[in-house]
Amino acid sequence: MSQALNLGTGFTSSAFLPPQQSSLEREYHAELKEKFGIVFNKLIAIANMPVGRFSQLLHQQNLHEKYSQLLKESFNFKTLERLMCRHQVDLGWDGTIYDCDFNLGLKLPIGYGVSSHIDAFDFVALSRRKILTGNHCFGCTAGNGSSCGGALVE
Repeated sequence: MSQALNLGTGFTSSAFLPPQQSSLEREYHAELKEKFGIVFNKLIAIANMPVGRFSQLLHQQNLHEKYSQLLKESFNFKTLERLMCRHQVDLGWDGTIYDCDFNLGLKLPIGYGVSSHIDAFDFVALSRRKILTGNHCFGCTAGNGSSCGGALVE
């Protein structure tokens, strides 16, 4: 399911979807052990999200739309159940609650009538909330999916 953009020369190699996590892990286990004697327990493959510095780089090279289109075209319905935003929230340093780490980075707090501050924490309201989404969300649903724990599906 891995897809890449033809980005031309001089572009960072990060504007692509990671390959299948299990096969990538096998390759890294062998390569790192053979060449450097490094052994590890688990490899986590995470897609680059078009936010922050990566978004700026994509805009500078006029590739933001192209990368966003790759993410949209790679949408995988099977990732939806395991998305981070469906099972956890992020808490900012100031007590603001966010649906996910990327919304925190974009300063998009929980909304839709649910209090966005820890002082008014309401578990029932949070568990029934509508999740604030944007185009960056396609990064978590593209290909094998992406989360803090790596791929969402194999």
